Amino acid sequence: MGFLFSKYYFFVLLFIGFAARSQHSDTIQYDRFKYDIEFVNKDKDLKLWNEAPPVILPQHKGSLYISTTFFSTVWNHQQNLAIPANDKIKISKREKSPRFYATSSSHWWQRFYDPAFLSSSKHVYQDAWQKHYWRRNYNGIFSAHIIKAQNGKNIVFALSHGENKNERIGDFLYQNTVRPTFKIDISDPNTYSGGTPYKDCWEAYFGFLNGNWASLEKDLSITAQYFNDIGPVAWPSAGYVSVDGEQLSQGLRHPSSIIHDGYIYIFVVDASMDGTGGVKLIRVKLEDATLPQRYQTWSGNNWIGALPEGYSKTKTKNYFAVRGPANAPIIPNDKSIIRFTVAKFKQTDNEFIAVEESINQDNTIEVAFRYSNNLINWSERKVVYTDLNWSSSVLRYPVFLNTDGLTDGSIDKEEFYVIGTRDDGNVTKLHFVKQKNKLPDTEDTNTNPDASSQNSRITKTLATSGNTSNSSFSQVIVSPVPAVSFVDVVFNINSISRIYFNLYALNGAPVGSILEETFLPQQAKRTIDFSSLKPGVYVLEVTDNKKSVFKKIVKL
Repeated sequence: MGFLFSKYYFFVLLFIGFAARSQHSDTIQYDRFKYDIEFVNKDKDLKLWNEAPPVILPQHKGSLYISTTFFSTVWNHQQNLAIPANDKIKISKREKSPRFYATSSSHWWQRFYDPAFLSSSKHVYQDAWQKHYWRRNYNGIFSAHIIKAQNGKNIVFALSHGENKNERIGDFLYQNTVRPTFKIDISDPNTYSGGTPYKDCWEAYFGFLNGNWASLEKDLSITAQYFNDIGPVAWPSAGYVSVDGEQLSQGLRHPSSIIHDGYIYIFVVDASMDGTGGVKLIRVKLEDATLPQRYQTWSGNNWIGALPEGYSKTKTKNYFAVRGPANAPIIPNDKSIIRFTVAKFKQTDNEFIAVEESINQDNTIEVAFRYSNNLINWSERKVVYTDLNWSSSVLRYPVFLNTDGLTDGSIDKEEFYVIGTRDDGNVTKLHFVKQKNKLPDTEDTNTNPDASSQNSRITKTLATSGNTSNSSFSQVIVSPVPAVSFVDVVFNINSISRIYFNLYALNGAPVGSILEETFLPQQAKRTIDFSSLKPGVYVLEVTDNKKSVFKKIVKL
């Protein structure tokens, strides 16, 4: 993972009303809306960057945010991101504690250090630099939960993505220690990660899945700065290198996790290069989360140990050439998968949804949904977003956000968000709302007994229909007209309000209720799928149930 990126360009598949078939229910249809979240950091003492989406956990007041890059920053905020609007999150010293660094790479302690100094006895973290191989260049939290430890006390347990790689930062050269024979050549950018835009050198790149934890007070505030580091909790199936020092894998990357039936289930990309790679499933009992030897992985038939026999973090250097467990991918790496994140639908026993980010051979990016009833067997992909390449993608490392504003792995089937990051450290928010009614065919619209009176109302209103400046909304613009498949409706929200879209045939017969949503003040845009309707003339009503605006739409 790099942390410097170039300007992005947005390219998205507009799947308003896309269908995704679950293994447990009929076809689910969602309307989807896009918003942006800008993070404004006014606290100069607190460095933070959202390379991946923030982890958001509950606190007694507000939420606990963990922003991550090669280090992770913990901070508290009162604002709920789960609102259907563009957001601006202002971070200042006025916000209440806690605010501190939770994890860090071994070469950065609030600034980058000369590797010669890091190796010297003068450096207080010399031991971490020389022996913490799993976090040498990167240690960012990707997933976290509040759980009870073996002593019965609450802790934050966090899974971090670690890296050990050749890297150049400014004039500093950091040599990897997994494959040390692959040397950095300052004259050859292909031998190290770095540059502008930042690019990784995959021949000298090794990812790790690490565990971290911190104690919590009764009000769910954190008591310690820097989380306790338990080291790696799983191993790539091919190991990292051969006994001759040849690369066998790029390690484990970009974890996500959920809590289910007393276990933490972890999904991580295994970049083993011998055909055994893909998305691997790992689990651990909640009470054993701080004990690396208790982690298990799915073999395809049963659960086996997730680490090589005899491994401990103090022996890490001796295990780089040792194969990991003979586990089976739950998603084969037929595409280059970047991240696989799972959530459980609330009020269900075993209905799960995954958001999968992948990169194709032509470098295009796809984000798709999958469904499962056991976390092992997954449906086919249903693409919900695509982009031209990684640099332009605005939905990097996507995760689910529920309507409570938390990333705890549980969402409502009727409404949820997917959030991902952009190259400027800010966040894109896709809002998914289950469709209440799909627009029906219009063959029987003339049989409605109320059509005549409704037609009179529509006809009178169309004659004088304008934009009602005194209502909660105004400036309704519909385009394109005539329409073939999709119609965009743009309108201003003047005050927080509940807005409804209703569609009628020209004779006044109802065709369908197609939107019911609460808006904050903003300029809003919604897209209606007309592709299932027969050619003809329709009337769209935009209303707050106090005043209405009617727009005539011709469907070709």
